[in-house]
Amino acid sequence: MKYKSNRPTRKQVGQAIAMQVPPVSINFLSLQPMMERPIDEQTELYLFLACLYGECRGEEPRGIAAVGQVIMNRWMRRELYWGFSVRDIILDCNQGKFYEFACMEPGELEIPALQPKDTLGWAKVFTHGLPVYLEPEPLHRDSAFFYCTQAAAEMPFFSKMRRIETIGSHVFFTDEI
Repeated sequence: MKYKSNRPTRKQVGQAIAMQVPPVSINFLSLQPMMERPIDEQTELYLFLACLYGECRGEEPRGIAAVGQVIMNRWMRRELYWGFSVRDIILDCNQGKFYEFACMEPGELEIPALQPKDTLGWAKVFTHGLPVYLEPEPLHRDSAFFYCTQAAAEMPFFSKMRRIETIGSHVFFTDEI
């Protein structure tokens, strides 16, 4: 069996530097899931960043941070509906019907599917998601608890919510009136 290094290649480091990614994220390029463990036993930080990677790696930095903030807002609200940990919120399945985050749906949950293949996307998610995880904004009247694509924003579920803003391809809502 050939040993595969988890360290970033010179090309990956060069790309990260060219993107003006902070040096700490270059080390993060080598973060890998624990392959021998199921998804619900991965570290909370890995789940948070993998969720952002799956949901919004193609978004602008502000959009990545906003999606991360939705997760953290739900955690800070401490409602039984979502769970009491970031892990619970990310892996939340509404009565076994659908997951809150599409990238966590069954079939997407296998570890190889959540292993980042887009190194620059992973570095971008880390760079703009980690600060939200470490220091989320305090809850306020305009804290977003929901987001969706622009097409889904017209669904009846969102009609009772207050629209906060649109960033890239996502629309953010609050249920606070």
